[in-house]
Amino acid sequence: NLKYTYMERDRDGANSATWRYLSPAERNAQVPNRSAFADTAYNIMDVFFPDFPGITGKDFTTYKDNNYGQSKDDGIGIGLRPDSYEDELENVSLTLTWELGGGTLTSVTGFAGYEYFDDVDVDWLPLQFIDRSDIHDFEQFSQEIRWAADIGDRFTYTLGGYIDQNELDMQGQVVIDTNFDGLFPSFLALANGLPPEAAAAMPQNLITALTADSPLNGIPGYGVYTPNQVSRNHAFNQETDSWALFAQGTYDLTDALRLTVGVRYTEEEKDAISDQKLGDSLCGMTGNLEGGVMGQCAAYNNWLAVVQASSFNTYNKYWTGSRKTDDLSPSVNLQWDVSDNTMLYVTYSEGFKSGGFSAADDGNPGNIPVGVPPIPPVVDNGFQANSFVSTVPNEDFEFDDESVESIEIGGKHEFMDGRMRLNWAAFYSEYDNLQTTIFKGVGFSVKNAASSEVEGIEVDWLFQMTDAIRVGVNAAYLDATYGDFRDGPCDAIALDADPACGTPAGATSNDLTGTRTLYASEWSGNAFIDVRVPMGNLEWFGGVDVNYRDEFDSAGDADPYDVIDAYTKVNARIGVSADRWEIMAYGRNIFDEVAFQQSFDTPVLAGSHTWFMEEGAVFGVRGTFKF
Repeated sequence: NLKYTYMERDRDGANSATWRYLSPAERNAQVPNRSAFADTAYNIMDVFFPDFPGITGKDFTTYKDNNYGQSKDDGIGIGLRPDSYEDELENVSLTLTWELGGGTLTSVTGFAGYEYFDDVDVDWLPLQFIDRSDIHDFEQFSQEIRWAADIGDRFTYTLGGYIDQNELDMQGQVVIDTNFDGLFPSFLALANGLPPEAAAAMPQNLITALTADSPLNGIPGYGVYTPNQVSRNHAFNQETDSWALFAQGTYDLTDALRLTVGVRYTEEEKDAISDQKLGDSLCGMTGNLEGGVMGQCAAYNNWLAVVQASSFNTYNKYWTGSRKTDDLSPSVNLQWDVSDNTMLYVTYSEGFKSGGFSAADDGNPGNIPVGVPPIPPVVDNGFQANSFVSTVPNEDFEFDDESVESIEIGGKHEFMDGRMRLNWAAFYSEYDNLQTTIFKGVGFSVKNAASSEVEGIEVDWLFQMTDAIRVGVNAAYLDATYGDFRDGPCDAIALDADPACGTPAGATSNDLTGTRTLYASEWSGNAFIDVRVPMGNLEWFGGVDVNYRDEFDSAGDADPYDVIDAYTKVNARIGVSADRWEIMAYGRNIFDEVAFQQSFDTPVLAGSHTWFMEEGAVFGVRGTFKF
């Protein structure tokens, strides 16, 4: 059995925007220690885009109609391309089965890969300010061998082995325009009560203004640091090799009672490299030391390091890491056929998810406090070029294995000669070192929570009302909280008061113990109706499903501003099929419900918030042909 899958997706434009924007009074009250970059961006917005606060938070269409969220009106900012998303996914699997004496041997060989391109205007303002570009390349090879057989009439077993090799390459660039696409000198002229033509005599970018009084400028041959743009250029690579052995056996204790016991042993190794070089529009990436008495770019490299560290907590770095882990995961399941129409079960299982390394490109080195430059710009009344490259990772670079112990009880029931089915399950799980993905800076990173507890109930009901009509309902209740998470991520307001909040060096922390875990909705469910009507050699079909999701925390720091409201979406479809082909017209979210995936602190613009929007109404036609 050979299966090949290929998928390509493209998106032009932004699916995200600022929704909460602080007024001048709110800024001074909530983030009084905001950076010079944040303060300047706010002030430029006040002068050149005074209508922006009235637009944020309204229907998302408003943003698109006014070109907000784009770097320029044409959508082209300072990154590699406009706000866009492209990816290609490929999957090949080959399954071979041999019936041998006494059992079945199965081989499953797999290859998977994807390429991903993304460009996002990550200041989420009608300014040319901050852009992020990413390229990801992932390849995976896997091989599984299984042997399944019976011993007597009451015992069946499966033995097998599995290997997996994969590699992830990531390249990212974050560019910061300190000229604000020409608005900065004009803003300075207006702020000083001067006419617009005076802008030419003003510092042309924020960095020049901030460093104008620096002792460096008094050293002959160096002049003023004048980059219009600064960047960080990050390459991340992670290679993973793992193998596993597993066994499972089922013994019929009686005709109605079955016991299944399984175990899986896994070993995994990961090696990672995080290589980052800072850069600017004057000299390119750090390391160019040409020009000037001692090298103009050597001086600029120093100031580049100072600006990036103090304003963006970003450094030149070359971090490496290796980890090896192993795990033994057992499971036990007991099933009881109460009658021909009712089965009850109870299951205990253990599982794990291996740790790894974070691809985040911001964060201070492990031996330097948050926001502190690696060396001073002036040493012993002379100049020292900044050749610092961090080789000491911080505690966030590596995250630990996640483990879970779970118990579940449930039942499967049939009524009305099988036309109606009811399945239910109640479960309880305890996680150690729960891996939590959070938005940090201008990207995502993974952090371990010490423990969490998850319990809930799921119910599925299905009813074949007639030969043509089938209806169903699914409902779930989930109570998922952190059992112990004393060093949770801090929100922007807490970080403004204590930049080291949540770290060993900080005076404060964000204790999330007892709060709901990330993305955990208390209630969720769906209901559907499907209709199928044969007409000659054809079959007409259609259906509608309604999907509900309760509110959930989307940022990971328990900030009430980042709780996503509950929403309901309705999908519909209608089509016709034959033995080898099918044509279907469909609509997703047909009533154009406004729903959001995530909300978080807007990078740099401390106190404001941004969200990612889910798809609005989508209508299309799909055709299928079976060879």
